[in-house]
Amino acid sequence: MSFLISILLFISFYQIGFFVQKNFIKKNESIFKDKVFFISIGLIVFQFWTSIIALFNNKNLYLIGGVIFILMSFLINLSDYKKESFTRLMRKIKLRNLITNYTRINFFKIIEYLILISYFFCCLIPITSADSLDYHLGSAYMYLNSNTHDPTWYTSLLALNGEKMIATLIAINAKESIQIIQFIGLLNIYFIFNKFGKFIKVNNTLFLKSKLFDVFRLSIISAPIVLFLTVTAKPQLFPISLICLAFFIILNNEDNKYKFDKLNFLFINILIISAFLNKLTLIIPSFITYFYYFYDFIKNNVFNFK
Repeated sequence: MSFLISILLFISFYQIGFFVQKNFIKKNESIFKDKVFFISIGLIVFQFWTSIIALFNNKNLYLIGGVIFILMSFLINLSDYKKESFTRLMRKIKLRNLITNYTRINFFKIIEYLILISYFFCCLIPITSADSLDYHLGSAYMYLNSNTHDPTWYTSLLALNGEKMIATLIAINAKESIQIIQFIGLLNIYFIFNKFGKFIKVNNTLFLKSKLFDVFRLSIISAPIVLFLTVTAKPQLFPISLICLAFFIILNNEDNKYKFDKLNFLFINILIISAFLNKLTLIIPSFITYFYYFYDFIKNNVFNFK
């Protein structure tokens, strides 16, 4: 039952992401043409939604808020189900399109996809990390079982939006989603990293098309720390992917493929803020990205939005 609720929740993330992309992000300028990022947009909205719920510090509101989010995700797209619903999309997608959507298929790509699939199945096993059981899950259960914070438990005072989101997932009995969210972050990092290759040239050849890039990409996703961060409740990989996404958008701006307007400016700010509100330790890379962001603004004189 818990796994089915998790599937329903991720469909909700997709529906919210589809709604945001359709109404607030210009299709001809957005890098969100890939459906995998729709879920990420929905997750960002869900994170801020759970933060609002946490302000009232009532355990019953976590359950009610989670149910309302799922219902609203289907209601806002009710008129568009005939045009492009999640089930219609899944029927149209073919396996070969999923494999060849980003780069050419080769031996390295096969190994990489097998590793990613194995990571997904690892996300379905129970959490055994001591840090996750004590701090990340412990703080979430504290929100659900008590209306007050424990001042004697110092680490619980460091809990941010990531732990509040975990509390909502536990309340609606979607515990598998805790790890799958980090897996979604890993997918984001993997696909964004594939796109980063087009900005690097080695001997006048795109780094994206070199064997070195294949080896480098494989070495990253096969690192033991990636497996550890994927199968824990630690809100790390997903917020990291948001910083990578924000930085990629900035690089697209320099490449004149992504033009800034007021909505896009707000969107990048939401990505960066959402990242360090999930994990306080990410405030340093968030600040570096933000600093480069404004440096790019000053250099290109793009303060006047259209």
